[in-house]
Amino acid sequence: MILLIRAGFLAFLAALALFCARGLDFKSDITNFMPDAESADLALLAGYMTRSDLARTVFLTVGPRADGAGGIADAVMQEKIATAIVALAERLRTHPEVEWLRTAPEDQELEKVWQVYFPRRFGLVSIDPESEIPALLAPAALATTARQAVEALASPSGSLVKRTLPADPLGFFGRILDRMRAETPTLEVRRGVFFSSDGWGVLMLVTKSSSFATAQQEPFLREIAAAFEQANAAAGGGLVMDMSAVARFAVAAEQAMLADVGWIIGASFLSVAALFLAFFRSLTRFLIATLPMIAGMVVPGALGILLFERIDGLTIAFGASLLGATIDYPTHLLNHFAMLGGERREVVSRIAASIS
Repeated sequence: MILLIRAGFLAFLAALALFCARGLDFKSDITNFMPDAESADLALLAGYMTRSDLARTVFLTVGPRADGAGGIADAVMQEKIATAIVALAERLRTHPEVEWLRTAPEDQELEKVWQVYFPRRFGLVSIDPESEIPALLAPAALATTARQAVEALASPSGSLVKRTLPADPLGFFGRILDRMRAETPTLEVRRGVFFSSDGWGVLMLVTKSSSFATAQQEPFLREIAAAFEQANAAAGGGLVMDMSAVARFAVAAEQAMLADVGWIIGASFLSVAALFLAFFRSLTRFLIATLPMIAGMVVPGALGILLFERIDGLTIAFGASLLGATIDYPTHLLNHFAMLGGERREVVSRIAASIS
């Protein structure tokens, strides 16, 4: 009868272990620890933190290596950077994780600027009209304006230039935009793509998934790295990419946590096993002592999966820190057997109160 009970208990633990293995998820999603909809204000804040466009935005900047040939302002280097940005955008634009992607202003954005400033161009063209406007009508200035107009027609904002050029042949509207950029440093458009003030090409995108959804973000970040390697090779090499994104920190934090958990669990298990075997000199007793720890893992794990359908990696980490206490009880019992001896039932009945 005792053998049947033991076999049934071991079979029960094995069945629970298999059940838990199907629902364990070592990925950690911080949104599982955010307030739920029952707390409206906190839930709204949590939504902004995890789902807002700002939280899901990824900024990629491409520039020359520190030891690369040519300066940042070099025209050849700017062309290489622009080529790499365009190639990078072409590969990432169709990725299922990308909600939208920008490498240059869109026509709708330019339209809004035009509606506000173009009708007021004569009043805004200069802060010193008595001296600056006559200079704009000099032959050399007119030739420069004509050359700039040809270049602008070939730029991504060409559709806007075609609309404004007949009504603004002297480029007053362009001068207003140049002054706005000078007074408020922002992204510039060179070679058809965004450039920062220090000459790095800029690509911005927004992901569909939350930045903390590492199961989606981790492979997407790898895809970005692979896409840049391909774009860098297509541009002739010599470029580096920097990335600014919440997802990057979330993925790095998860990877560091999982690495720490694995190292700590492994080191703790080996050290406890070494001490146990050195004292008791019995592998059988060590296996018996681990049964309460296994039960303490699989029983609440199975209940958690039944109630919540999955167990988060952070939950496993918190639970694992409490499991070490379970080995104290069988150790206490085995100490009595080893040091005092006696029948098993007698020893169990004697210390039952202290281990229950």
